[in-house]
Amino acid sequence: MSLATVYKTLEILSRLSVINVLNVGEDSFRFDAVKEDHHVRCTNCGAVMDVPALDSTRLAKAVEAASGYKVKGHQFYFYGLCHQMRFLSRIFYFAEILQ
Repeated sequence: MSLATVYKTLEILSRLSVINVLNVGEDSFRFDAVKEDHHVRCTNCGAVMDVPALDSTRLAKAVEAASGYKVKGHQFYFYGLCHQMRFLSRIFYFAEILQ
Protein backbone atom coordinates (compact mmCIF):
# COMPACT_ATOMS: atom_id res chain seq x y z
CA MET A 1 0.00 0.00 0.00
CA SER A 2 1.37 3.42 -0.92
CA LEU A 3 1.51 6.43 1.34
CA ALA A 4 -0.87 8.22 -1.04
CA THR A 5 -3.46 5.47 -0.44
CA VAL A 6 -3.11 5.88 3.31
CA TYR A 7 -3.66 9.65 3.13
CA LYS A 8 -6.58 9.28 0.72
CA THR A 9 -8.20 6.78 3.11
CA LEU A 10 -7.68 9.17 6.03
CA GLU A 11 -9.27 11.97 3.99
CA ILE A 12 -12.32 9.80 3.21
CA LEU A 13 -12.68 8.77 6.87
CA SER A 14 -12.52 12.43 7.86
CA ARG A 15 -15.26 13.38 5.38
CA LEU A 16 -17.41 10.56 6.78
CA SER A 17 -16.84 11.95 10.32
CA VAL A 18 -15.23 8.71 11.46
CA ILE A 19 -12.00 10.47 12.41
CA ASN A 20 -10.95 14.01 13.27
CA VAL A 21 -7.97 15.67 11.63
CA LEU A 22 -6.07 17.75 14.17
CA ASN A 23 -3.63 20.39 13.00
CA VAL A 24 -0.81 20.23 15.53
CA GLY A 25 1.09 23.10 13.94
CA GLU A 26 3.78 23.59 11.35
CA ASP A 27 1.81 21.65 8.71
CA SER A 28 1.71 18.56 10.93
CA PHE A 29 -1.51 16.66 11.42
CA ARG A 30 -2.72 14.03 13.83
CA PHE A 31 -5.66 11.73 13.17
CA ASP A 32 -7.91 10.86 16.08
CA ALA A 33 -11.10 8.89 16.57
CA VAL A 34 -14.27 10.97 16.80
CA LYS A 35 -14.83 11.26 20.54
CA GLU A 36 -15.46 13.88 23.17
CA ASP A 37 -11.98 14.79 24.31
CA HIS A 38 -9.55 17.62 23.92
CA HIS A 39 -5.82 17.73 23.36
CA VAL A 40 -2.74 19.31 24.85
CA ARG A 41 0.53 19.63 22.91
CA CYS A 42 4.00 20.23 24.28
CA THR A 43 5.47 23.27 22.56
CA ASN A 44 8.98 21.94 23.16
CA CYS A 45 8.98 18.24 22.20
CA GLY A 46 5.68 18.06 20.26
CA ALA A 47 4.08 15.34 22.39
CA VAL A 48 0.28 15.29 22.12
CA MET A 49 -1.99 13.98 24.85
CA ASP A 50 -5.74 13.49 25.09
CA VAL A 51 -7.43 15.22 28.03
CA PRO A 52 -11.01 14.62 29.20
CA ALA A 53 -13.71 16.68 27.57
CA LEU A 54 -14.60 19.89 29.35
CA ASP A 55 -18.14 21.16 29.77
CA SER A 56 -18.23 23.81 27.07
CA THR A 57 -21.99 24.35 26.94
CA ARG A 58 -21.80 27.98 28.10
CA LEU A 59 -18.98 28.75 25.70
CA ALA A 60 -20.89 27.21 22.76
CA LYS A 61 -23.95 29.30 23.62
CA ALA A 62 -21.80 32.45 23.82
CA VAL A 63 -20.31 31.67 20.40
CA GLU A 64 -23.79 31.14 18.97
CA ALA A 65 -24.99 34.45 20.42
CA ALA A 66 -21.96 36.35 19.13
CA SER A 67 -21.87 34.78 15.67
CA GLY A 68 -25.42 33.80 14.80
CA TYR A 69 -24.15 30.29 14.01
CA LYS A 70 -25.68 27.09 15.33
CA VAL A 71 -22.64 25.35 16.83
CA LYS A 72 -22.52 21.67 15.90
CA GLY A 73 -19.10 20.82 17.27
CA HIS A 74 -15.80 22.16 18.48
CA GLN A 75 -12.19 21.25 19.13
CA PHE A 76 -10.08 22.56 21.96
CA TYR A 77 -6.33 22.42 21.63
CA PHE A 78 -4.15 23.49 24.51
CA TYR A 79 -0.41 24.23 24.38
CA GLY A 80 2.22 24.12 27.07
CA LEU A 81 5.23 22.23 28.40
CA CYS A 82 4.87 18.55 29.25
CA HIS A 83 6.13 17.12 32.53
CA GLN A 84 9.39 15.86 31.00
CA MET A 85 10.22 19.18 29.35
CA ARG A 86 9.46 21.11 32.55
CA PHE A 87 11.75 18.72 34.43
CA LEU A 88 14.53 19.10 31.86
CA SER A 89 14.21 22.89 31.85
CA ARG A 90 14.70 22.91 35.64
CA ILE A 91 17.80 20.71 35.33
CA PHE A 92 19.31 23.02 32.69
CA TYR A 93 18.41 26.08 34.77
CA PHE A 94 20.22 24.73 37.84
CA ALA A 95 23.17 23.54 35.74
CA GLU A 96 23.63 27.10 34.44
CA ILE A 97 23.47 28.52 37.96
CA LEU A 98 26.11 26.09 39.21
CA GLN A 99 28.60 27.00 36.48
